[in-house]
Amino acid sequence: MGYLDQFVASVSFDIKKVIQFRKQNAWKTILYLLVFVIVTGGISAFLRWEDSYAAFIHEAVHEAGLFLDNNNMVVTAEGRYVLHSFGGAYVFIQYLTIFLDLILHFILISAIAYAGHKGYQTMGEVAYREVWNVTAYGISAPILVRLVVQGMSWEFPMMTFAYWGAIMIFSMMCLKQIVAVEK
Repeated sequence: MGYLDQFVASVSFDIKKVIQFRKQNAWKTILYLLVFVIVTGGISAFLRWEDSYAAFIHEAVHEAGLFLDNNNMVVTAEGRYVLHSFGGAYVFIQYLTIFLDLILHFILISAIAYAGHKGYQTMGEVAYREVWNVTAYGISAPILVRLVVQGMSWEFPMMTFAYWGAIMIFSMMCLKQIVAVEK
């Protein structure tokens, strides 16, 4: 099954299709996760670019002991104009944010998969790799919702808990279905 089919199945929370992915090569799932988190992180950074870049520049200029004039030109305390290169630092921070988000996803997906693997071990033998694959596909819909919420600049209290809660619920529903199919 191709990545597009897997994406559609996981976004629509089609549990019967997603549990078919549990036996696939872990590298295919890792590649899906890498691409999906990086692409959505890039889109999110692009959507927030203008507002967050301006705020970053203002903060960086003030921390450097400089000022902005009425035309947003950087000036020293003596009134001389200076060139600034804060854009590169901002881009680096965006890349770093995406990388840390990716690492966080790997850690939390692994933790959720471990908990699910141990929790369902008494009901039936399901390999950790299978649980990890299913859990990794559970991020598709929540990450798209997070992208829309961030893109629209909405404030949603407890977004992180709702995000990871949806992934946990999806993972546990898939595990329940796998155990039912295996019996």
